[in-house]
Amino acid sequence: MTITRIVSRKLRFAWLEYQDKSDGVMFHRAMSGYGWRNLFDDLEFTSSPAGRIDREHPDLEIHYSAGTRPDEKGLLAVPKEGHSKFLGDWLLNPGVDDQSRLTFSKTNFIDQADLVAVSGHGVSGKISGDASGKTVDFLLTKLIKEHQNVDVTGRLKYLLIPACNNLEFGTTAQQWLPAFRKAQPIHGVLGYVGKYNGGSDGELVMMRFATFLHEKKPRRTILEAWREANAGRPWGALLLASAVQDTVFKWAADGGLVTPPSSDPVLHFDGKHFPKGRPLSEESPEYEGFFVMGDGKIIDAGNHEDPAVGLFSGQRGHLLLRKNGYATFGKGETMTVLFAKYRLTRREMDLKALLKFDGDWSWVDPRRDRMLTLLEDGNPFKEKENGEPGPTTKVDALNYILPPGEKQVKLAYTVNGDAKVKYPDDPGVGNPMFIVFLFPPGADRSDQAQGISMSGHGAYLRG
Repeated sequence: MTITRIVSRKLRFAWLEYQDKSDGVMFHRAMSGYGWRNLFDDLEFTSSPAGRIDREHPDLEIHYSAGTRPDEKGLLAVPKEGHSKFLGDWLLNPGVDDQSRLTFSKTNFIDQADLVAVSGHGVSGKISGDASGKTVDFLLTKLIKEHQNVDVTGRLKYLLIPACNNLEFGTTAQQWLPAFRKAQPIHGVLGYVGKYNGGSDGELVMMRFATFLHEKKPRRTILEAWREANAGRPWGALLLASAVQDTVFKWAADGGLVTPPSSDPVLHFDGKHFPKGRPLSEESPEYEGFFVMGDGKIIDAGNHEDPAVGLFSGQRGHLLLRKNGYATFGKGETMTVLFAKYRLTRREMDLKALLKFDGDWSWVDPRRDRMLTLLEDGNPFKEKENGEPGPTTKVDALNYILPPGEKQVKLAYTVNGDAKVKYPDDPGVGNPMFIVFLFPPGADRSDQAQGISMSGHGAYLRG
């Protein structure tokens, strides 16, 4: 690959890898060729194996790794489980100090990263993988929320998240909002609303992204470079409205990128449904759905990583459907609920193998046998098989006639005793997660973008 240096003012990047290293290797190779510097190069050199060392965290692997081609190598960090707390602190203020240590200090640093990438398996704001030899979970958006009141220098402008479904509207996109509401906010998050392949395809995307970023004719914005690098793939992005015209040339200029106003709206981009972007609401959605444990604990993005919280075989719980605000359900309104083993587009969902809706809803309406209807192939967004959608004949959705005048309804269920036989742990990820996606009354059920999902409140099948 022949490339020419374009960036005159040194911009820095860093890559945290949790699964396959190929895309990170190509990113390092391509961006370095265009004049960017890997922040990890400011750490102390170590020859066995070749790489760098963080004096504060000497067991953090920061090595030159090979991708699919042995001659292509990149300097990546491969974290272990014990590094998650520190990296959560470091992520939005990523620096190196004069003692050859990674630091998140606002003042004691010699340099900071302008862009940080976090790659691996993706599920509901979590990045996972076993690149370190053992499955590691990095609770990315949870850590960002916990740090929403922590001041940063604002040097970091973009997060690159090559992982599945990390920007899907309704399930994960809203979880990134705290990073945009700081005095010195990030400008954007680049990722995917669907599946990310990684491997050799990830290499191709990263090479194309670097090339398109730095081409002078046409001079593309960062958003355009990401879109074109992912042609035919389910790309997504979150950007502050005033950052849509960001280019790498403005970034590398002496003045850098201008800090947006605190009132700047955040735009959500979905390559299929909203390629031109739409404002991301910072208010609670009109309708929400939650899995609820038998003790009444609602499972949401704030607690679903707790190993004591989730769907447990043989235990009872209920699905809570509620309407936020002051309005109540109207007469004759029907809610359609899609169920999925995270992602919505996957085909293996079989609701009967997971839950048995066995509750008594007579406290709401004695016509309970006419209120709930299970649907085969009710999810229209499942991935195509051999070029055709094709029925699976599995129950993956339900219709429920909402009780007029009420604000919420509880649909009782029991988790099947053999659910883990049907849905074992996912290799490299762990317990499978299940989500619901709501089509409220009046929604266009043929268009995923018109639905209102549960805003990331999925539940793991624990055992």
